[in-house]
Amino acid sequence: MRYVPENRSAPFYSCAPTIQTKVGKLLDDPAAAEILKRLIPKAFANEMFQTL
Repeated sequence: MRYVPENRSAPFYSCAPTIQTKVGKLLDDPAAAEILKRLIPKAFANEMFQTL
């Protein structure tokens, strides 16, 4: 089952095995970056992670 957002103008990111979202793209999106920061704080704080 695939989640389709109500607001189709909002960015769509997927973790489905057939679709890969680059970390850099997620870091460029402030809302996605906040989610990453909350879910994986140690990795997010790593300088190398920020340069992906």
